[in-house]
Amino acid sequence: MSTAESPQLTNLPYKGKFSSLGNQHLYQTYYGQGVCIEMLFIPIIYFCFMLLSYVGNALVLIATVKNKNLHGSYNFLLCMVCLGDMMHLSTHWLYLGNMASGHNFIPYRFCFYADAFFQVGATLSILMTFFVGIDRLIGVSLPTIYRNLNLLLYDGFFMFVALAFSFWVFYLGLQHAWGEFGDEPVQCRIIDSFGGTAGQVWFQMCVLVNLLDIVVYSIVWLLLRRRAGQSNTMKKVFKSLAAIMVTVVVGWLLEGFVKAILLPLANFPISQWYYWESIFGIFINVASASNVFIMYTFR
Repeated sequence: MSTAESPQLTNLPYKGKFSSLGNQHLYQTYYGQGVCIEMLFIPIIYFCFMLLSYVGNALVLIATVKNKNLHGSYNFLLCMVCLGDMMHLSTHWLYLGNMASGHNFIPYRFCFYADAFFQVGATLSILMTFFVGIDRLIGVSLPTIYRNLNLLLYDGFFMFVALAFSFWVFYLGLQHAWGEFGDEPVQCRIIDSFGGTAGQVWFQMCVLVNLLDIVVYSIVWLLLRRRAGQSNTMKKVFKSLAAIMVTVVVGWLLEGFVKAILLPLANFPISQWYYWESIFGIFINVASASNVFIMYTFR
């Protein structure tokens, strides 16, 4: 939704349109205010989860590379989830730096270029969580076929899908960056970098894939319960995978619920939108940082 220039913005440097009322309110309220404690609190929390994610997800990656017993397909896909989480949360370097510097806003175009790599991480995290479920579904329901798969082509296909979608979102975001909102001032949270149609497409994918996660993992869980031949080890592995899926789904669906339903329909003042989005965004950061702890719990 575009909004016309507000009379309240005439004394501020940016004279263009805003892609959302939330962005306009933040700019009108915090531009030129320097370091604001209330705006610094959330990025500090996010940054702490990012550091925790670096340690935990790196441990998973190192253990997988070193242990030959962990060189299977779903281990590779799980590593891509962990790598995606590390990439995705790395956006907080820029977000915290922007808030701590007191500048508070940068043009959308620069935010998009800076976060393009980190956007790929968010896509990897969500799609690879789904592909792990697909992998387990094939492995449990079609074990003979699964054992004879060409893992290079099999895992390569999943990577191709994730990277192709990432490129499509990048292309859509590039159009937004080159359009009338390219100079729009944003704080540069990662959700800010998904501008225009890119944001709509990405969040629609996010909701759809998260709902499919619930379906696929539920089917695998039912199959494991009904098939006595499945080892206890595999059941424990799936419990950890399912727990990771739940944290990812809950985090992103809550954020989607807040952005798409709660804020537009609950009549919250625009002045509160940033805080609602940021507080529920903590769940996403928890999910991205908790992989190693979940796997240790269900070891």
